[in-house]
Amino acid sequence: MAFFKNKHSIWFIFWLALLSLAIFAMPDESSLKSDQSVPDTYQSTQADKLANQFSKKDRGAKTVIAVYSNGKDPLIADQNKAIDATVTSLKANADKYHITGITDISDGAEEKSQLVSKDKSTRLVQLTVKTDDIPKMKQTLARATKAEHVASYITGSDILDQDFGDATSKGIAKTEVIAVIFIFIVLIFVFKSPITPLLSLATVGVSAIVGISLVYNMVKYFGLAYSDLTEAFIIIVLFGIGTDYNILLYNELRSSLSQGLDKIKAAREAVRVGGRTILYAGLSVLIGMGTLYFSDFYLYKSAFGIAIGVAVLLAVLLTLNPFFMTIFGEKMFWPKKNFEEEGESRIWHFFAKTSLARPFVALGILVIMLVPVAMQTHGDLNYDSAVEVSDQTPSKHGYNLIQEHFSKGMAASTSIYIKTNKTLDNQNDLRVIDQITQNLKTIDSVDKVMSLTQPIGKKIADLYVKNQLSDVSVGLGDATKGLNQIKGGLGSAKNELDGTDVSGTAASVSDLANGSAEVASGAAALQSGIGQITANIRDLNSQLATGTSDNGQIQQLMTALPELNQAITNLNDQVSAVNSNGNDAIQQNLSKINTATAAIGTQLQTINNTVESITKETAVDANAIIDTIKQSGVVISADQERTIHDSISNVLKKRQDAMTNLQSTVGSSLGAIAQSTETIGTSDQALADNITGLNSATEQMQSAVSDLATQANQLLPASTSAISQLTDGMTTLKSGAGQLTQALDEVDSQTGALTSGAQQVASGNAQIATGFGGTVNQTKTLSQGLADSNSGLATISSGTQDVNKYVAALQKSTSSESFYMPEDEIHKSTFKSSLDTYLSDDKKMTTLTVYLKGDPTTVAATKEIENLNAVVKASIAGTDLKDATVAIGGTTSSTKDLNSLATKDFLKTAVIMLVVIMLALLFITRSFWQSVAIVGTLLISYYVSLNVVHWLSEALLGQHTLTWNTPFFSFVMLIALGVDYTIFLMLKYRDEVALGGKQQVNVTQTILKSVAMIGTDVISAAVILAGTFAALIPSGVVTLIQVALVVIVGLILLVVLIPLVLPAVIKLTDGRLK
Repeated sequence: MAFFKNKHSIWFIFWLALLSLAIFAMPDESSLKSDQSVPDTYQSTQADKLANQFSKKDRGAKTVIAVYSNGKDPLIADQNKAIDATVTSLKANADKYHITGITDISDGAEEKSQLVSKDKSTRLVQLTVKTDDIPKMKQTLARATKAEHVASYITGSDILDQDFGDATSKGIAKTEVIAVIFIFIVLIFVFKSPITPLLSLATVGVSAIVGISLVYNMVKYFGLAYSDLTEAFIIIVLFGIGTDYNILLYNELRSSLSQGLDKIKAAREAVRVGGRTILYAGLSVLIGMGTLYFSDFYLYKSAFGIAIGVAVLLAVLLTLNPFFMTIFGEKMFWPKKNFEEEGESRIWHFFAKTSLARPFVALGILVIMLVPVAMQTHGDLNYDSAVEVSDQTPSKHGYNLIQEHFSKGMAASTSIYIKTNKTLDNQNDLRVIDQITQNLKTIDSVDKVMSLTQPIGKKIADLYVKNQLSDVSVGLGDATKGLNQIKGGLGSAKNELDGTDVSGTAASVSDLANGSAEVASGAAALQSGIGQITANIRDLNSQLATGTSDNGQIQQLMTALPELNQAITNLNDQVSAVNSNGNDAIQQNLSKINTATAAIGTQLQTINNTVESITKETAVDANAIIDTIKQSGVVISADQERTIHDSISNVLKKRQDAMTNLQSTVGSSLGAIAQSTETIGTSDQALADNITGLNSATEQMQSAVSDLATQANQLLPASTSAISQLTDGMTTLKSGAGQLTQALDEVDSQTGALTSGAQQVASGNAQIATGFGGTVNQTKTLSQGLADSNSGLATISSGTQDVNKYVAALQKSTSSESFYMPEDEIHKSTFKSSLDTYLSDDKKMTTLTVYLKGDPTTVAATKEIENLNAVVKASIAGTDLKDATVAIGGTTSSTKDLNSLATKDFLKTAVIMLVVIMLALLFITRSFWQSVAIVGTLLISYYVSLNVVHWLSEALLGQHTLTWNTPFFSFVMLIALGVDYTIFLMLKYRDEVALGGKQQVNVTQTILKSVAMIGTDVISAAVILAGTFAALIPSGVVTLIQVALVVIVGLILLVVLIPLVLPAVIKLTDGRLK
């Protein structure tokens, strides 16, 4: 019944309902996501965006490294076989494990050199996995990458981050338990009661659960910044200051109860006095933590959740505590029944008394002692997130193995993205990319650069002008030797050609043609004479037949017969002479020409280029020749006409073919010379064939003439005998005349064929003589061409040697280091893997991978990002890529941006927080110098504590540096929470002054009393807060440990400095108050 009568019961019901709702609506922490990138204005964020645009296949992919180690000993064959089997299994089940790429030593010798340590004890397999479920990926790949008889680990930035989150969650769970136990023990020690600790933990617990649930829902539905440290800091701060505030409030309740007030009035008085202090102190913390909302960096902004938790805490303490106080009253302190006022703090009283005695001296000594320590640098900060993970964690162990057995830069590469508005798969842009690669290698801190033109970090020799010039130089040398050989061969060919008596052969051919013409003329005359004789014999035979006799005709016959016989004999001799002498000379000279052309052909066997340029000679009309024969008075039959026509056509065809082959141009190039030489050989052979045919025709003619001579020899005696017997009898004469007529008809028939053949031979020989005259001219032209070519080759050879010297000099110049790849080679299969790896899907973006020599997570390494950026910008200036977008990503770039952003945000947040706290202190103290003194004391405590912890970290934690976020969170915690204790003192002092009313107050005495009275509460609160933060140490998270140590050391300093500094400053500023 008393429950319902209590007006504070409504708050109990409210908070109970809200607690139930908070538990029911609590989101799963693993489902919470926050934008953990730095703002878009930073380079690493721009690089991340370009990376997402680079390849659709690898968008959102994670890099996982499987590490295989045999300790300090080299991996044995069986272990390597086991690893090979594992890699084979991974490739076979790539879809199952969401693997999009595997890089292993089986990919090539260069990969082997990169993935196997120098001592052969460690081997890496790089996996590209496309998944967003990191915990499942980690669990699955941990099993899939195991190999028999060899230790295996999987690591990578995503896995390390996951392990850091897991370690933080486990650390927070430990912290919660330790903090609760610690607070319970301390509160029992302070209040000597088990009830008080339980009620304190209950109120703080309610505020913590409701506050965390509220923050998580704001993260889920409103995008509030969140990090793995959010919950840890909310719990620590709420349990720490919540317990402090409860101690203050419960002490006021105990004091009121000791004055005889009932529990209702005592509760009201406790809330009035203690509540005001709690509200002022709490609002200072709330405002200080609230300033974190204005941070740009997600991690710092995530601490804004502390402010939300503090707001809930103040509401719970000032509404739920009155319910418990009015319900339990004095039973809150059971079993204790006597409620004496809280004892004074002797140590604070001593410090204050000492300071008040000589305030300037006290302040001077403190400044001399503390400022030098505060001014000490804490060195560079550690931006390696892997340090947050225990060395016993598999991912951290694998990470350490990589850094131990490979270059430290191997663990985290730097990616440079260059984006343009045009495709980059062309020679000009490849040359620029290669120049960028080469320039980056000149930076001392760079270990290796891998790019489109150097995919394995080394030059491909065949793609550089220097190596190509070497091939050119060798080729020019070979060309010079070849030219000299050709030059010598052409000289020999010219000598052979000049040694051939082509002119003599042409003269013999001309003589042959003239003799053939004479033979043809004689044959025609013979045919005419025989025709006349035959006509006369026919007349005689006719006269004899009619019985008439003509002695004159007989006498003419007697005279003509010897002449005819002599003419036939002469004709036979001429034909024999022409056939035996002319043909032998022609054959001999043609044989020499054939030998010369064969020698030329032998010398020109090395000439591969031939240019065919043939000028055809105007054809001779066979019909025109037949008409000419007819016009000369020779009567030929149709069969004879066809025979002559066919013979002339065959001769002309062979002649035309020979002349066509002989009409090649020999002066312009070696190919023309070779063709001309071949043409001469062909013409020589054709001419030889024609002469052979002519010999055959001539032999036939000679045979006919010989037969004619034989018949003529037979005719003369017969005619003589017949004529001599003519006088003896006309009958005998008549018979002889008939026989003579018959014989002359035979002779006339033979002389017709003889005449036709002689004219055919004469005409053919005339054409041959004309053609061979052209051959003489061609031979002279060929000889001159060979001489000119020989001279030209000498010039070319000399020029080639000069070019070779220039090439040799060019090889030694910097120009020879230029990259050159023919356009038709770029898209061949041999270069495809480079294009696929280092060019984006649209070919408009390329990436370069840079490995630094040192640890890529250090501040020193971050300074190299500017060097890389400057080199890239300078390399593309003045090129087609001058307007390209350049962004550098990777661990080092992220660290640089993180450093820049954290430093800027730290400065901004610190200024805002100090200004807000300064304003709150001005409102509370009503004194500028007192407010300045308080802020100064907090700052000195912070910097001294930070440097002390820097020294302690190396001794206790083995860490040579502070983690990069330790200074910020230490500042926020120590300044925001430390100010509470100064507010406690100043409010107590103001209360004591107010108790004096209008009477004159002794400042020294008032200060001493206030310090002694509040000292116990402050020391108790500091012990509890320090103990609560100490609960972070077992978490194993380096940042939490270092922040806890800074806060603990800072609280110790504040416990000492507050009673020394503030009394002296108050005395110096207030003097005597009225």
